[in-house]
Amino acid sequence: MSLPRRTSFLVLTVLTLMWIAEPTHAQSRYVYAVNYACGFQSSADGSNDYEPLVKVANYAVKIDFHNFGEVDVQLAGSVLDTTSSAWLSSPAPIALTQGSLTAGGATVLDCTDIEAAVSGGSGPPAGKPFLSGVVTISSLEPLIVWATKTTEVCAGLVQVSETAVLDPDIIVFDEEMNPILPGMPLPPAAPVLFGCPSALSYNSQYGGGAPSGPFPGPGGSVPPGLRSRQVTPSLGSDAIAEDLSISHSIDYERVEGVLVP
Repeated sequence: MSLPRRTSFLVLTVLTLMWIAEPTHAQSRYVYAVNYACGFQSSADGSNDYEPLVKVANYAVKIDFHNFGEVDVQLAGSVLDTTSSAWLSSPAPIALTQGSLTAGGATVLDCTDIEAAVSGGSGPPAGKPFLSGVVTISSLEPLIVWATKTTEVCAGLVQVSETAVLDPDIIVFDEEMNPILPGMPLPPAAPVLFGCPSALSYNSQYGGGAPSGPFPGPGGSVPPGLRSRQVTPSLGSDAIAEDLSISHSIDYERVEGVLVP
C-alpha cells in the first residue's frame, strides 16, 4: 500500500532540510582570541602627552589549550602584530602552523612562537624586542583555554661617572622620582628602571676584579639572590647598578571561545 501523496511530500521535505543543515553545522568553528605583550617595553614615562602601550617591564605570555573531548581536533591560528598599528588600522594576519591536537591532549603557545611568526622564523634580535597584538586560534570542537601573563621589573640605584653614557632605553629618575630626560646632566647616583640583565656577579662594591659566573638558573634564568650587586653592561658605559630589586606579577585568565558559523 503506497503512502498518501501529502505524507510523501512531508517526508521528502524533512530529509531535504536535514541534508541542507548538516554542512552548515560542520563549518562552524570555535574561535579563541587572546591579547599578548612580549618582550621588554622600554618606552618613556608618558611625558609630552604620550603614553606607551604598556609601562616599562619585561612581559611574557603563554596560552594553554586543552582538548577535553573524545576526538582529535584540528587547530588553525594567526598572529596580528599591532605593536605599531594606529586606531582603525589593522595589520595582515600571520598564519600559524596548523596541526592536530589529540583527544585529551594539551599544547601551549608562547612568546617564542609569536615572535617566530612575526619575524618569519628569522629569530628575535638581541634585546627582547617588544611585541603587542592578538593571537587567534580556531577549532571545530570546543577547547579549554587559559592565558598566563607575567611581568618583571628590575630597579636599582645606579652610580655613574661624569663620562657615563646610558643606554637610551634606560629610564633614570632624580631624587624626587621625576624622569631625567635625554641630554640632561646625570646625578652621581640615581634610581633607574631597566630590563633585568643576565648576571655576572662581582664581589667588590663597584664591580672591580674578575667576575664570577654567569649563573644560569632553570631555563637559563639568573637566581635573584645573585642580582644583589653586579655590573650591568646593558645600562651603558661607566654605570654600576647596586641594590637591585626585582618585582614580578602573574595573571591567569580563562579565555572563552566564540562559535562562528
